[in-house]
Amino acid sequence: MAQQNVTFHIQQQTKEPVDAATLIITDQKTGKVVANGLTEADGKLSCQLTDGSYQLYCGAIGCRDTTVLFSIPDNNDTYNIYLRPDGTELENVVITARKRCPLVKMESGKISISVAQSYLANLGNSLDVLRHTPV
Repeated sequence: MAQQNVTFHIQQQTKEPVDAATLIITDQKTGKVVANGLTEADGKLSCQLTDGSYQLYCGAIGCRDTTVLFSIPDNNDTYNIYLRPDGTELENVVITARKRCPLVKMESGKISISVAQSYLANLGNSLDVLRHTPV
């Protein structure tokens, strides 16, 4: 059986190379893994394959997983694979926060507890608040 050197060039849709994309190549008939690896910074991974039909699985952080079927021998020695982004972009984000103030204060010999702006506000009655107040 003849062997062919095959290079896979993994890119984002913007044609930027994908560093550290995971590639797993399996034989279509047996399902056995025949090659695997991670792409370099240039988005490329090369391997030697014998004649046959293969399935390439490609996955990368921030991109949707992709599966490609191909056969050897083939006139192609380089396969360009484009990954689509995975995720949701938010247009408008509103962040609200509570004013931070100390839960327990000591003023002129008296201890005061600020219940309204703390997790203690949802406990129930004042006795429950006192039970859960840190000392």
